[in-house]
Amino acid sequence: MGAPAVEIWRWSADAFERAGEVGLFGHGVHAELIDGEVHVMSPQTPQHAYVLRVLLDAVAGMQDGYTATIQSPVRLSDQTEPAPDLCISVGPRERYADHHPGPEDIRLVVEVSVASLGYDLGDKLRSYARHAVPEVWVIDVAHRQVLVYRAPEASQGAYAQVEARTVGRVECLGLEVDIGDLWPAQG
Repeated sequence: MGAPAVEIWRWSADAFERAGEVGLFGHGVHAELIDGEVHVMSPQTPQHAYVLRVLLDAVAGMQDGYTATIQSPVRLSDQTEPAPDLCISVGPRERYADHHPGPEDIRLVVEVSVASLGYDLGDKLRSYARHAVPEVWVIDVAHRQVLVYRAPEASQGAYAQVEARTVGRVECLGLEVDIGDLWPAQG
């Protein structure tokens, strides 16, 4: 019996952060750690950036007592550190001066999916559910819909409530987004 054809190295979140600090992933590379595996994300498209700008505008209406971060790491476990497109965490920003928000802090995660829908609805969504993130929105740009996931079942790595929204508004903690605003006017 010979050596395995492929060897998978598992990373800890601490090692992942140190590798990023010393430039191992390269300048401008967006990488995430999911269950000990490093995932390198594709460059951001103009559509993705547009949706992020809409979300940034909506953050202004959010309730007091919460912190919004854009594409910043969250530490779900010792082997999982994704960087959601938008994260709403409890408490003021100063609370996170010396650590990333953890599952107990997070109230909402938003992922914008242009080229990453399979990943966002697969490994990443299962990870959010396993770590009991209470609400996740996946903005599916290609199908012009917002998939809303609530009521995580951690042992299953799934959400009990799933809703696909193509019109109207989505809301959480005063963050309110008109779904029609997510898609630029055609013209």
